[in-house]
Amino acid sequence: MHDPLHSIKTTILNLESLKNISIFNQLSDSFFSDLQSVLTQKEIYRGQYYLKKGEVNQYLGFVITGFFEGIHVVNKKEYINWFWKENEIVVGIRSFLKQAPAYMSIKAIENSQVLMLSYKDLMMLYAKYPKFNLVGRQLLEEALINMAEMPPFLRINSAREKYEILLNEHPYIIKRASLKSIASYLGVTPETLSRIRNPT
Repeated sequence: MHDPLHSIKTTILNLESLKNISIFNQLSDSFFSDLQSVLTQKEIYRGQYYLKKGEVNQYLGFVITGFFEGIHVVNKKEYINWFWKENEIVVGIRSFLKQAPAYMSIKAIENSQVLMLSYKDLMMLYAKYPKFNLVGRQLLEEALINMAEMPPFLRINSAREKYEILLNEHPYIIKRASLKSIASYLGVTPETLSRIRNPT
């Protein structure tokens, strides 16, 4: 018989951000039951926005399937500054933590399924389960650091070196994102990236 509580627990424990946080395995079944009761599942189709600039990010999203890109607009020009895939938490972290308007947008670039946890319900779980308070804050701190710091290879390497590092360390981005998005993330033109990928 299908056990929905087991399914939710397995989904959450599969999150890549939790693999090095052993205390999460110590949380009780009552915690996962309460978590299940406040999670909602949402379908976000390719091209739809999870978050638009200026909106307040009200939810943490646990990506079950799909792929998202973070978009930062400067002088009406779009820059890709992050990607999220399955088993990761998608969030506009500053907007979520401060409950303030987002400075960036997040768009699905594949049809996606996301489990949503509201800020209000997260605060409730923090208050009720002290162990989760520690885990949750560690996760959000990690997300904030990851988004605040540009990966070093994007700052110091040539266009070809940046592409090769991305290919070796994050091949899923190369396989799933558009050439235009990858070029924007690497800080090169699509034409330059095309020449790197298809040398004559």
